[in-house]
Amino acid sequence: MIKNIQKGFTLIELLIVIAVIAVLAGIVITAVNPGDTIDNAKDSKTQANLAKLPVAATIFYSSTDPFSFDGVCTSTDPVGLGFTLETTEENGLVCNDTADTWVAYGKLNVDSETTGNTIYYCVDSTGFSGERDVTTVTANAGDISCDLL
Repeated sequence: MIKNIQKGFTLIELLIVIAVIAVLAGIVITAVNPGDTIDNAKDSKTQANLAKLPVAATIFYSSTDPFSFDGVCTSTDPVGLGFTLETTEENGLVCNDTADTWVAYGKLNVDSETTGNTIYYCVDSTGFSGERDVTTVTANAGDISCDLL
């Protein structure tokens, strides 16, 4: 008696394995949500850039005669720290300064869960550093304090 032994998988078995892998991949991609991950990375970059400004502004203020914050926002590497606040439409950073005070803020990619307003990360010369939930930042672009936003 001769037995016919076939090696390999049937087409049905291969299709079932491919379907299971596709379902698992869909679950993993949904759980990871690359869009949120990218938005969180952009927000972290904005916050990190703005967190450097208070130190740079303080050194800038101390190195001017007479003492002044005027120019903190426009100077390229104002104090030689290798730090320049690049305010462009792409990164959404805004910086305003006067002789006595300065404020800088950047739009974050997350929305407020309660109001749905745009959230900005703001730092200023009063020492404030944190998020502000505002809808009229562009109207208040000349304000020189995070409390006014």
